[in-house]
Amino acid sequence: MKLKVYIRLLIAFGFGVLCSCVAIPYTPDTEIARLNGKVPDPSAVKLTIGPRLFLEEMGEKLVIRDKRIQIVPGLEFRDSVFPAGNWTLSTLLATETHERISETQVNYLIAFGPMRYEEDKSDNAMWAGVGFWGVYDVEGKAEISIVVVDLEKSCVVDLLLAECKASFRGIGWFYGAFTVPRHEHSIAEELADELVQILKAARPEETIRIVLMAAESTDFESAPLYRK
Repeated sequence: MKLKVYIRLLIAFGFGVLCSCVAIPYTPDTEIARLNGKVPDPSAVKLTIGPRLFLEEMGEKLVIRDKRIQIVPGLEFRDSVFPAGNWTLSTLLATETHERISETQVNYLIAFGPMRYEEDKSDNAMWAGVGFWGVYDVEGKAEISIVVVDLEKSCVVDLLLAECKASFRGIGWFYGAFTVPRHEHSIAEELADELVQILKAARPEETIRIVLMAAESTDFESAPLYRK
């Protein structure tokens, strides 16, 4: 009786291995473009304090690269600069807001638009059920737009677009193997390098106090920040 149980368990284990899959993560390249243009409608760009995890991770990456950088909490900055609400880019840039900004002693605000993902449609043949069968190959990209505001001058000094193109590939013959691109990791690392260079060029020796926020748009049909 025990032998039959062991045989069944062995068959079940072997079948499970054959029908399983493995994911192989990799880091694709990210390209960053510095754009010539203006935010078309600052009143449509709302500044928020989340997603907090992403903003905290970006802050850590910036400080690691340049110890002169000091991160001011987004909530603290927002409460000081926007006491009446209306957390928009146009309010931030308004003349009447400048005095409240000066009191915070923050030099720059960096706002990150939402991460956007696109996949190209392609003809693939992959079935999953009793194992994985066939091949899978999809080209896709992730992109995020960023605005850098000089708070001492109350103006936008840089607009960036970070774009990461990569392929999600897989092959299956009972056992499935897939390559999984790490879009967000690649974008965050390249952005941190680029932003530090921008801040160093503007303030080569002084302490740099910055606040990181998210940018949301009332128009979700296009990126919240101007791209070209």
